[in-house]
Amino acid sequence: MKAVKSLSWLLAPWLVFCSLPLGSCLEQDRYQNSDVAPLSERQLQAVVELVTVGDLAAAEAQLVELCSRHPDSVEAHRQLQDLRRERLSAAELERLYTDELQRQPTRAMSHYLAGRAVIDRADEARDRFEQALRLEPMNPWPSVALAYLARSEGDYFAAVSVY
Repeated sequence: MKAVKSLSWLLAPWLVFCSLPLGSCLEQDRYQNSDVAPLSERQLQAVVELVTVGDLAAAEAQLVELCSRHPDSVEAHRQLQDLRRERLSAAELERLYTDELQRQPTRAMSHYLAGRAVIDRADEARDRFEQALRLEPMNPWPSVALAYLARSEGDYFAAVSVY
């Protein structure tokens, strides 16, 4: 019995994950590729190959095109933002995504990406992620971002409770 109690803290996150309804796990796929023609792994792999050979301008151009054709693909937007993070200053990145947020203030994706752009300023990022969650409560990505912030601040209980 003592061994079971000592291992219970290891099992707690797994039990929380297992208690989630299957629908919430499947819901993530809806937000990952909710557009009519989902983004294929082959398309993303082509971008990765461009980055690997150092052609960042071509990779960015291809990601911009993919994001315009697949506006709800979180993966395409995240990769584009990560590539831009390497190429732009923090101020330029923030300005780019703040401008996008002003153009589309009711779009959860805009708030989510704006939050990722200022991830080093936790309070501001948290506000943007929470707004994205208010706009689309079933979208898992703002929740994942909030958990990431909580974990990075050392608040593991809050990180697990977000999930």
